[in-house]
Amino acid sequence: MATYKEIKGTGIQFLDADPTNPLIGQVWYNTTTDSLKGTTAGVGTWSSGGSLPAVAQSGGGAGIQTAGMAFGGNLPGSPAISNKSYSYNGTAWTATPNMNLARGQVRGTGTATAAIAVGGTDSPNNADTEEYNGSSWSESNNFSGGTAQLQVTGTQTAALATNGLPPGSGSATEAYTYNGTSWSDLGTNHNTFRYGAAMFGITTSGVLSGGQEPGSVSAKTETWNGSSWTEGTDLNTARASVGNAAWGTQADGIFVAGKTQTAVVGSTEQYNGTSWTEGGDLATARANPAGSAKSGTTTSGFLAGGVSNPSLTTYTAITEEWNVSNFETKTFTSS
Repeated sequence: MATYKEIKGTGIQFLDADPTNPLIGQVWYNTTTDSLKGTTAGVGTWSSGGSLPAVAQSGGGAGIQTAGMAFGGNLPGSPAISNKSYSYNGTAWTATPNMNLARGQVRGTGTATAAIAVGGTDSPNNADTEEYNGSSWSESNNFSGGTAQLQVTGTQTAALATNGLPPGSGSATEAYTYNGTSWSDLGTNHNTFRYGAAMFGITTSGVLSGGQEPGSVSAKTETWNGSSWTEGTDLNTARASVGNAAWGTQADGIFVAGKTQTAVVGSTEQYNGTSWTEGGDLATARANPAGSAKSGTTTSGFLAGGVSNPSLTTYTAITEEWNVSNFETKTFTSS
């Protein structure tokens, strides 16, 4: 019977080939290539997916990379808005039944069989809430007031919302929860007045970042503990017009795309509960895309549609998929 020493070794192992499934942090010497190697946690990269059937920006999104949704949004021309709904299987988009109300600047979360769409613009901003059950959209109780670019995260039966843009000037800073039937005002405002931010997490543990402050875009991050907001570490790149492009948990979240004062961006940032780390860039920088459910996993995800120029007039139907490898093999050098 082999011993632990024979299997694991007591120092750096000498192997004639790289292990096929090494442990994170494992180090070995490859005698075939005469190189010292080791493994680190996998890195995330973006790759091309199937294009949306129609171009749109500022639509809602839900689900995961292999069972996703995109719905509503603004279309080229003004004031063109959409009630279209599509499902994604990780390869291609398929038309699903339309929402009851056409609207731009709508936000969503949930799964491909239990999604929620909230707010949006249909002149004026509306308070409409719709639920999707995998085969049809149905009306639910309205949000507390008309709002666009409302940030919502969680599930169809336990959602958190804040940061909407009511009619007229100003940004709503109240926090609300949804129980699958109705909305409740929690009576708690987030700290910084802004709109066009993005949020991820669940009703008791969320993260709100970025957005448009008066006169400038924001890098601010605030975390939610179920009752109050706390200032956190700023994003590396300040940005607004992020759309539905953030997902994950308070301890492990993804924030991507958006617009600075002068340019659309494709940078991805990952949050570990304390700080932000730069990740791989999108192939097509964009603002206001639809994306994965806000409480989805950070090891995979998708973005679809959006606009690719600073004036927010060049629409795209491109879908990109985010994947994190299990591990990455590194070769050590003397430099």
